[in-house]
Amino acid sequence: MNRLIEDYKAIRDYYQQHPDHAPVTTTMEELADLWFCTQRNAKLILTKLTESGLVSFSPGRGRGNKSHLTFLKSVDEATFIEAISLFKAGRITEGFELAAAYGTPALKIRLLQWLTPFFGYEKQEVKDIIRLPMFRTFNSMVPSQAFFDFDVHLIRQVYDTIVVYDYAAETAAGKLSHHWECNEDQTEWTFFLKKGVLFHNGKELTSADIDYTFSLLLQPDFKQFWLVENIRLVECLDPYTVRFILHKPNALFLAFLSFPALSIIPSGSAGYIGTGPFMVHTFDKNYCVLKANPHYYEGRPFVDRFEIFNVPKEYEKELLEEKSSIFVNTGEGNYFGSSLKEHIEGIYEGSTLFTFNLRKKTAPQQNIHFRQVVSKLIDRKKLITELGAPRMTASFSFEIQQSLNTTFETVADEEINTLLQASGYLGETLHLFTYDRHQSDAEWIKREAARYGILMEVTILGWSEILNQEHIDQADCILFEAVWGEKELSKIELYQSGFSFLRQHLDEDTVEFIDRTIDVILSTAKAKDRSRLFAEIEARFIDETAVVFLVHKNLASSFDPSIKGVQLNAHGQVDFKNIWIKPKCMK
Repeated sequence: MNRLIEDYKAIRDYYQQHPDHAPVTTTMEELADLWFCTQRNAKLILTKLTESGLVSFSPGRGRGNKSHLTFLKSVDEATFIEAISLFKAGRITEGFELAAAYGTPALKIRLLQWLTPFFGYEKQEVKDIIRLPMFRTFNSMVPSQAFFDFDVHLIRQVYDTIVVYDYAAETAAGKLSHHWECNEDQTEWTFFLKKGVLFHNGKELTSADIDYTFSLLLQPDFKQFWLVENIRLVECLDPYTVRFILHKPNALFLAFLSFPALSIIPSGSAGYIGTGPFMVHTFDKNYCVLKANPHYYEGRPFVDRFEIFNVPKEYEKELLEEKSSIFVNTGEGNYFGSSLKEHIEGIYEGSTLFTFNLRKKTAPQQNIHFRQVVSKLIDRKKLITELGAPRMTASFSFEIQQSLNTTFETVADEEINTLLQASGYLGETLHLFTYDRHQSDAEWIKREAARYGILMEVTILGWSEILNQEHIDQADCILFEAVWGEKELSKIELYQSGFSFLRQHLDEDTVEFIDRTIDVILSTAKAKDRSRLFAEIEARFIDETAVVFLVHKNLASSFDPSIKGVQLNAHGQVDFKNIWIKPKCMK
């Protein structure tokens, strides 16, 4: 908490009978006593309060003469000023905590009234600034370390890959490269880099940067090692030509190279340096500032600066009912709607689900009948009705079309109780871990399980905490969301990534089956045949009830009508580069 406000409140409470702007007689000894410090430190505190404009102080002249202290602001006013200062520095949670600790209930309302118009867009002379609220922390701006969807979204704004991939058309296009060739068996791929591409530090991109990036990634501790394990060698043929030599053919190699984790960084660099349309000005878990890259090789962005703030989710509805710049609701809070004129919607490809930790040998989920009970007791339609948007339709598969083709059947209590008896369940507590985005779903499932005598404990962890290996091992179940933004690659990531909760909870036989099937998928040229193999993996999950599918979600983006170029991408996020602001003088 802010020590200045704490000290001010202490003396203001002590002299609460005296109004503002009316001198109070006091002594340095008296002030030291109420601050519990020495007179020397009391003088230092008084100097800070004076310099901050909270008090004026007239020292007594001569022995025995008292000093005069005048309060210039109320505690609420002083706290308001300091909270706003914290807001502007990206420390919104700290600002609200300060107000809760030292201010009156009316102060919170005043702060929300100030914060609502703060989000949106602002013109500063010739600069366009857009401020976005996000109701979660940010975890990593390093491409190889990012896992959660919004972190990866930010990385796409800052870094570029060698190629980009259109998953709908199943075609690649140049990004940092303008052309490529491969040999007949597709084990040697040569890429020709664009000339004049500059990193944010002014260094020109060369093949040495490609080599450097992959030298860091070709390490077994890289969580996304599945992306690069087939690469045998990277060769720099000249400054603008680089060759990848693979151990064996990979039908999805171009798609692999478009994955954000393989974004290119400059050799020997430190910090968040890429070649993308935006440069990182500030980044921590609560505040991210991106500035337009004026030298971007595909054209400078139209908006000069994006400021993204982590806001406590309990303030979501209040902040967004009246105004928002670009708000994409992906379930961090309970608010799903807007009074704004512009509103677009999309659908998540993928599903919310939870795993069963099949590596805990003595846990009740080892019994398939128990897993079936947990799955069957969840009435997905009831979940959607009671918890509401953005939950859209019941899920029985990763694929929404497959779920829509599945006949929904209400399961009788008698069937559930029969299975529960066959499972040998003895009242053990099932530990369900998730992060706050899915807390309401987890608590709902806990209540439904209790109706059948199943004890469930819900643990809510921070975004980075849930990736801790100790927590993954401790959990009996982990509730999360699988998003198919990169289609086939997203599926492979879920099945093979070191970040994957699912992979780390599956039994060894199933993991081996998946790895064998993925090997076949990567050597299969036709997408239709690969789709059949992916279906076989999912069928095994369903047959063994290795996971419980919950719901498919939709998305909405709300924004001021003056903001143009807003489109939802495959991840339900809004790419920043093509956003622009129409002048208010034009209708």
